[in-house]
Amino acid sequence: LFKDTNKSSDITKALELFRMQDDKVGQIEMLSKIAEIHFVYGLWIESENEWLESIDLEKQIGYRHSQYYFDVLAFFEQARGNTNIALSYANKAISTMEEINDRAFSSHFYFRKGNIYGGLGDWDRSAYWYRKSMGSSNQANTNRLWYPSFVWLSSTIASSGKYQEALALIDSITHKFPP
Repeated sequence: LFKDTNKSSDITKALELFRMQDDKVGQIEMLSKIAEIHFVYGLWIESENEWLESIDLEKQIGYRHSQYYFDVLAFFEQARGNTNIALSYANKAISTMEEINDRAFSSHFYFRKGNIYGGLGDWDRSAYWYRKSMGSSNQANTNRLWYPSFVWLSSTIASSGKYQEALALIDSITHKFPP
């Protein structure tokens, strides 16, 4: 998909056809595909606009699983240094996920929010969200982010000057999961 230079052109043509037919589902599908391509190529402004348009279309058809778009938008804004906007998108991702009870990637969304607060130097809130990410990983049986959450949580606690607490956390985890 990403190496085929004609693919982008084909998807753009398909998007225009779906627009002419007022096929919102087709538009969402094509916008998502072209946004992914633009994301991979670093065309973040285009990608952002396509995901925002997808969110609007999804609202129009009553589709409520937009937490994934909000998470990517939070990533964009965090990378740009717009932490307040990133936090707003992260909040939307989490509130949408919780509202529809689609918690498959909850640890990821909580991890993102911990990262944003860490970037602000708000160590207590950052630690809260990393802990929530670790707990969510266990509940959802998705351990992919458990270890990074643990590492970032330890670092966050140490960065806040709570060295003994960081060591106690590391010792407790090492006791449960010896190296």
